[in-house]
Amino acid sequence: RKSRKESRSRSRKGRGGSQAGKAEEKLGKPLPEWGSIGIIQELKPAGIGFIRPHSGKVDDKDLFFHKSALKNSNFDDLQIGEECTYDAVLDETKGKAAAKNIVLKKGAPAPGAAEEKIPAIVAGDECEVLITAGPLDIS
Repeated sequence: RKSRKESRSRSRKGRGGSQAGKAEEKLGKPLPEWGSIGIIQELKPAGIGFIRPHSGKVDDKDLFFHKSALKNSNFDDLQIGEECTYDAVLDETKGKAAAKNIVLKKGAPAPGAAEEKIPAIVAGDECEVLITAGPLDIS
């Protein structure tokens, strides 16, 4: 009679344990018409959202994503208008386009977003501090 350890290891042979398949996630057929950079356009409470590619909608649609496709952010922390990169692929189970491997470009403003220009101050430079009651345009 075989020991429990021998039986278990034989039954799990070739599966790689619970992490099997995670390192090499099958993405599906690439869909280059969706591009690879866009803006978070819509967020739904169910953990899904839509990305508007910089190249524009495809067939009058934004690109679907599920919260599990996020790589460097939590779904609850997403903001509409944030820029991201992604892999657009065909979700073979649904037969529709979907974004995978979504990475938010934190710290990089989306095109058209207002940028605040702050001049550099080098050690030894003389400078004055001006306190104002409202925004100051220093460009």
